[in-house]
Amino acid sequence: MRILFDERTQVFLDGKRIPLNQLRPSEHASVQTTLDGTSVFAISVHILSQLQDGDYQGEVVSYDPMTGELDLVSGRGGDPIRIRVTSETRFERTGQSSFTSTQSGPSDLRQGTLVAIQFEPDGKGRGSARRITLLATPGSTFVFSGSLIAVDVHGGSMTLLDPRDNRSFQIAFNLGAIPSIQNVHAGQRVRITAEYDGTQYVARDVTPY
Repeated sequence: MRILFDERTQVFLDGKRIPLNQLRPSEHASVQTTLDGTSVFAISVHILSQLQDGDYQGEVVSYDPMTGELDLVSGRGGDPIRIRVTSETRFERTGQSSFTSTQSGPSDLRQGTLVAIQFEPDGKGRGSARRITLLATPGSTFVFSGSLIAVDVHGGSMTLLDPRDNRSFQIAFNLGAIPSIQNVHAGQRVRITAEYDGTQYVARDVTPY
């Protein structure tokens, strides 16, 4: 199949973007295409050089249920990686009971969903998801308890340390929606009800205890 490309085409090797002039003949590649008139044009080319099992944690950028192609980006930034979801992929949720009580599946792979993925080579030069663990989906509600490390009233954010696992969470808030936030301070123990909106946790209620 003949596919056209130019300087707009993005090329990724093992999830990292490489210059277009480093594109070389490869045994297998996954190519995202679009029609340009009567020609097929490459939007992006994804190549895996090392076919081995792996783990990846990040945020869903896009998911195509027709092809099973799932694009993710790490929370640390960087270029996206493409993984294939199949009928054999297992789904599960982890975390708080209010979140894990809901059954999960491919429909949860919406933009902004946080996931942890275990994948393996599919024999075609690509990674195939063996297990997808959902950490948070847009619109889901979580309750955090612990000590406030920092509170930025003007910036609308606070950082909470959960003593159960020593994990810290950055949580945004709207001062107009929670005026009582002005009465809390770093070092105070609080319980926060927050909603994950696809980009961040947003506080709906803050209660000192």
